[in-house]
Amino acid sequence: METAGAIRPSKSAYASPVVVVTKKDGSLRLCIDYRKLNACSTRDAFPLPRIEEALEALGQAKYFSTLDLTSGYWQVEVAEHDRHKTAFSTPMGLFEANRMPFGLQNAPSTFQRLMTCCFGDLNFTHLLIYLDDLIIFSKTFEEHLERLQLVFIRLQEHGLKLKPSKCQLVRKEVQYLGHFVSAEGIRTDPEKVSRVKGWARPSNRREVLQFLGFTGYYRRYVKGYSTLAAPLYRLTSGDPRKKKRGLQKGSGLEKPFCWTNDCEEAFQVLKERLTTAPVLGYPDYSLPFVLQTDASGVGLGAVLAQVQGGTERVIAYASRGLSPPETRYPAHKLEFLALKWAVTDKFYDHLYGRRFSVLTDNNPLKYVMTSAKLDATGQRWVAQLSIFDFDVQYRRGQNNLNADALSRMSNQEVTRVLLTCPQQVKVVEQRPEGGGHNQELESVPEEDVVVVKVSETGQSLESGEPYRGVGTASLPAMTTQEIRAGQTDDPVIGPVLYFKSRNQKPSRSERVGVGEKGGLLLKEWRRLALRNGILYRHVRDCQRGVVEQLILPEKLHTSVKIALHDDSGHLGFERTLQMIRERFYWPRMFQEIKAWCEQCERCCLRKTPTAGLRTPLVSIHSSAPMELVCIDFLSLEKSKGGIENVLIVTDHFSRYAQAYPTKDQKADTVAKVLWRNFFCRFGFPVKLHADQGRNFESTVVKELCKCVGITKTRTTPYHPQGNGTTERFNRTLLNMLGTLEPHLKPRWHEYVDAMTHAYNCTRHDSTGYTPYYLMFGRHPRLPVDLIFGLPTANKSGGYSDYVQTLHDCLSQAYTQASQTSRQAKEQQKKYYDRKAVSHIFHPGDRVLVKVCHVEGRQKLGDRWESRPYIVVKKQPHLPVYVVQPENGGTERVLHSNLLTQCMFLPVEQAGVVPMEEEGSDTETRGAGTEKDTEEKSEGDGTEEKSTKKSAAPKQTIV
Repeated sequence: METAGAIRPSKSAYASPVVVVTKKDGSLRLCIDYRKLNACSTRDAFPLPRIEEALEALGQAKYFSTLDLTSGYWQVEVAEHDRHKTAFSTPMGLFEANRMPFGLQNAPSTFQRLMTCCFGDLNFTHLLIYLDDLIIFSKTFEEHLERLQLVFIRLQEHGLKLKPSKCQLVRKEVQYLGHFVSAEGIRTDPEKVSRVKGWARPSNRREVLQFLGFTGYYRRYVKGYSTLAAPLYRLTSGDPRKKKRGLQKGSGLEKPFCWTNDCEEAFQVLKERLTTAPVLGYPDYSLPFVLQTDASGVGLGAVLAQVQGGTERVIAYASRGLSPPETRYPAHKLEFLALKWAVTDKFYDHLYGRRFSVLTDNNPLKYVMTSAKLDATGQRWVAQLSIFDFDVQYRRGQNNLNADALSRMSNQEVTRVLLTCPQQVKVVEQRPEGGGHNQELESVPEEDVVVVKVSETGQSLESGEPYRGVGTASLPAMTTQEIRAGQTDDPVIGPVLYFKSRNQKPSRSERVGVGEKGGLLLKEWRRLALRNGILYRHVRDCQRGVVEQLILPEKLHTSVKIALHDDSGHLGFERTLQMIRERFYWPRMFQEIKAWCEQCERCCLRKTPTAGLRTPLVSIHSSAPMELVCIDFLSLEKSKGGIENVLIVTDHFSRYAQAYPTKDQKADTVAKVLWRNFFCRFGFPVKLHADQGRNFESTVVKELCKCVGITKTRTTPYHPQGNGTTERFNRTLLNMLGTLEPHLKPRWHEYVDAMTHAYNCTRHDSTGYTPYYLMFGRHPRLPVDLIFGLPTANKSGGYSDYVQTLHDCLSQAYTQASQTSRQAKEQQKKYYDRKAVSHIFHPGDRVLVKVCHVEGRQKLGDRWESRPYIVVKKQPHLPVYVVQPENGGTERVLHSNLLTQCMFLPVEQAGVVPMEEEGSDTETRGAGTEKDTEEKSEGDGTEEKSTKKSAAPKQTIV
């Protein structure tokens, strides 16, 4: 390898271990265990082709040639600045790769991109590309020679070399990707399938998975595969109780391995079926298709076929199991479901735009598209099928055996099992899902390739946690078709969407079947609108004008709540509600979001109680952005990067905040960060306000302010409330960072920017606007807006129109913000000057106990113990309570200041009155429960924070 120039000696700090395996031709292949390196790499989502779809492109071809590149990966150079990362250790020393080695997670995607660049315009018309394996196909001999010449020229132009011993030229049958392809169709590779004849009986779960991995790759050739393999799947499925409780492997509850007679029969039948697998035909799109469907209490089945040359040839088999609600469908509805699933889901690409016939053994299904009386679900299915051109023909059950057998297959998939399989497999297909996660895998039973076990997210199981961006970690990748399908299948939205698509308001009798939530959604009929077949709700917002809210399917509620609450810094209920309402709507969302926030464990353990008595509040005022900018340092636990300080910079008028992690609090650091990161990006303020820290009062900071014409002001000594705007944001940022999972807190500095942006994008209670809007004159765009395709900006006619509109909007916004701020200060002063009132607990209440006497910096630590307590009794005439751990233990006597109500892990109550519905107000709301506060001074022009007290609802044990 060194002589060939593929590797070179290295002095790198990296070192990965190596594994040597034998290739099919007897030569050796060096595989390097790059799991640690892959864990730190950004995944390349360039897709590999689906093998089944690719092979269908070979239809009507009679001549084939296969080409294989010589050491394909070695023909791709590694960038010079990255070669040291590929270093690996051997007994001869440390080496690094000059050419792309096996084992890198992005190597397949990189090589597929190279081949696509070389042959992209010829793919699927002249040849098929799968990594370094090429197959050229044609109908005639002369055409084949022309295509071979064209491919050879392309290879020569791009400097790619072939391995002659592995090339097959101008054949009528060739071996390609574990299949034999010819003019007659596709069949299994006899050499590979012959191995199954002598396959020894599996003796443990791992060996069963290996057998299923081999047979599963050829399941398209075996009719009723899932039914045949069901006993073996049950042998590998584990204990269902363990899955329900989320227990990990190795917990001692693994299902014992028990080889039964059913397993032995399934094992032998599968071996026999594989060795006698049929030849599947190619689809001919100039001929009509014949679709056979059937359903049973176990599942759905379908067979796609064509009459070619007077003979009916099977193109593909398909089947799936039933969901729990579907198992309760009557027989005629199951038959209709099988038809709808086969046409609109499984064989959509084959059937759309073409005439075909449906054969079924259910006679009433013949009339389902014409004269049948259907419920709302059936009407939706008819609507989906109406775009297809087909006729339904009745065939007696004994003549419809293909689909009938398939309908009795179970719903377990080989690929799902293989994702948990630790043995060595060769990945031959990966489809990107969302942010480059490859979740659909097929396994080729090769013996010469080693792939390390990866988790569902593509991360090595031995590596650390991947970086999780705020507000995006839990969001699924959604296309317009998936959103439309989600609404159609939703039991609440589906019926409303059906009526709205026909612009026909349902009658009183038709409303009975839509349920309570469906009825609430129908009350919004005049505000509902369709765009691209997707249902939206239009409401008017005083700032944004008409807001288009996506009607969110129930299955996406949790993802959105996690994205805009859990992954956005655990902001308060009203802020979370405001962020969701600006984008989505569903019936009873107010109660659902309120319960989500109140029962959030991280919020309960982190949020601090309301402060007690304070001196009278006197606030200062500002009238425009950058008139007064406040700065302060926030000190936290030292992160893994050695960072333990954050310089906070806030604009007093707009409340726009910036946070800059630093390693120290020196005056030079302050001056550099202010100049480079704030002044040069946002401009120079009129005043700069800070406390009397030596770094802020240093000569270098004063000279910086003097040079740029900034007036420097300061608070009174030992009075941090005088810098209330910054101090209040410090507490908000601390709460947001404190809600990080414990294993993420050591890297808190990586999340500061994203969480600060999330804060700036939420409406501030004191101004009525988002800090982002008051600072920049436009509303922020969030990742969720792009994922769901939500409109984010109004179009303008040109520069002059934009400037005039911006001027008018900001003038109105500044006036409104100033008025709202004054009113908020008056209201806050009213509450701030009152004495604090302690919580009153009753016997049986669930409470949390404050964490006390913790040494060292614990600003990111939980404020409350995670173990709930039960109030036993209250001392007479004193705010002192006797509490006991919920699961039993020693009683403790505690003051009420050390207790707060426990809102997570709620106990079911009888006769609970539902919380008030948000109603149908025409304006979206936005405010945080942790009220953003104003500042106070005591006659010296300084500021102080305040917090509006919010009473939590009482919860008792029933």
